[in-house]
Amino acid sequence: MHRIATLCAAVFMLIPQSALAEKFALDRDASHLWFIGTKNSAVAVTGSFATLSGELDTDSRSGFIEVQIRSLATGDEARDANITTHLFGAAEHPTARFVVSGVSGAEALPPLGQSAEVQVSGTLQLRGRSIELTLALRLSSERGPDGTPRLRLQTRGPAILTREQLGLEQAFAALQAVCGHAALSGAVPIQLDLLFAPAR
Repeated sequence: MHRIATLCAAVFMLIPQSALAEKFALDRDASHLWFIGTKNSAVAVTGSFATLSGELDTDSRSGFIEVQIRSLATGDEARDANITTHLFGAAEHPTARFVVSGVSGAEALPPLGQSAEVQVSGTLQLRGRSIELTLALRLSSERGPDGTPRLRLQTRGPAILTREQLGLEQAFAALQAVCGHAALSGAVPIQLDLLFAPAR
């Protein structure tokens, strides 16, 4: 049985990438983005964005993930309003978008039921700025309830983004002043669990 599985995996890896090329769309209900912020040097605040969209093209190794800023939820509506307004400037910049420019680390898609560690490079468009980022993710191949292949991208561990990296130093200062906190952490861990189904 082990030899058969190994042979199947080897045959799969020899199939040209173009034969597997397909466009995938983000399954919004099964995809999640979480983060943890820290205020006053000790109090952790967890949050998530409920409205995500995206596409992934396995042929060109490109795609995008878009986040609706006002879908932020931390369990406190006043806090959500302060963050979306003063940190993200949602009135002028209602979305954040990560545009994928390349995926490295795997020559082909992993066989069904298996995963591969990849580096996903791209540009984060946030509050009028473009920030080059590379994320260490796990790419998995799954079978959906309808039998069609699906792809899942997950952070291997929390990805740390800093206020300096995102160019949000002034925005963090404004948020801290409005909320009256003694301190706000400038390093925010984020976690992604993104499921893609064949585009229809």
